[in-house]
Amino acid sequence: MPLDEATFSKDLTNCITDARPVKVRHRGRELNAWQVTADDMLQVVDGGISDDMTTSLILNFDELKGILPLAMDDVHVLINKEWVRFQIRSVPDRFHAGISPIYQIYLQSPHKGVT
Repeated sequence: MPLDEATFSKDLTNCITDARPVKVRHRGRELNAWQVTADDMLQVVDGGISDDMTTSLILNFDELKGILPLAMDDVHVLINKEWVRFQIRSVPDRFHAGISPIYQIYLQSPHKGVT
């Protein structure tokens, strides 16, 4: 049975978590980003249970203007009209930075520590 590309594309798109536009603060500057997260993480933030929250951000590489985020940097994300502090867990390899127009960083709760 041949693979129906339209169905495959639709099913694949439905499996991808929504990316929400958000404002981000990093090293004294405010950036536009897209937060890639599931709804359950936002409920954790709303419930005040922040010990185990993780999420990722997609940033426009050009907007970083050469100041790349580093692991363990603090990042504040505007969620429900409140700035929520995260810590950067991992970033792309610095050697390959700029190959893609997007830059994805992974965040964790600042209470988690080094993992």
